[in-house]
Amino acid sequence: MNKAILYLFILMLHLQVSAQTKEEKCESGKTVSVSTQQKVIAPTFSIHPNPANSSITLTGLTEAAVIYDMLGNEVMHIEKDGEQDISGLKEGIYFIHSNKQARKFVKS
Repeated sequence: MNKAILYLFILMLHLQVSAQTKEEKCESGKTVSVSTQQKVIAPTFSIHPNPANSSITLTGLTEAAVIYDMLGNEVMHIEKDGEQDISGLKEGIYFIHSNKQARKFVKS
């Protein structure tokens, strides 16, 4: 995973609503502004505890998950919900990508 994709994951975590405005001409020749809002879907899976020391528990996974470090390197692959041993990870911030969504957690 490259840095651009990692940046998009971070952005997904902070966005709640994105808006788009478009101008169109109506039949009378007047310009009308049309605005639409699109909600970003909240993550469907959860991580706890966060921060964590030796293990995390994932709930709500509907497909496999991948954990990436801050450099975008894949460090772990998770197949299903439940407790996951993260004692082998270095301290830092990690991103879990699953269900076309990303969440972050801190390994302390």
